[in-house]
Amino acid sequence: MSSCDAWLQFVTPNDVRALKTRLDPFVTALDGAITQCPKADPGTREAWAAFARSWRAYVASEDHFLTAGAEFNTGCSYEQSIAGWQRTVGALACGVPGPSLPEPRPAGGDTATTSTVRTVAIAAGVVAVALTLRSLTR
Repeated sequence: MSSCDAWLQFVTPNDVRALKTRLDPFVTALDGAITQCPKADPGTREAWAAFARSWRAYVASEDHFLTAGAEFNTGCSYEQSIAGWQRTVGALACGVPGPSLPEPRPAGGDTATTSTVRTVAIAAGVVAVALTLRSLTR
């Protein structure tokens, strides 16, 4: 399965379905927590209801090969939103059953692996251009 943090992704419909399947229990738990939370004001409940409807439509949508990348990116956006909802519900002192999603890594935070892959990809591109130019000048 692809990761939302991956620098380079090849995503299939199966990856999209796996992401939806992984995130859905978090949404279900939040739904129960917000429904039962006496401290949740009507505005929060309405915002959650709109988010939950949007999530359910996304989960119910068919996964296509040609749009898998965009659908996966949408799922990654939902993952960040779900983490935000977990923080919101936690701030209301309403317990959310189950584990919390991990905090997203800050943008631009390269790991050693992504930095190495980027360097190798750039070097391969430079070598490919040099070899192409060399073959054209002969």
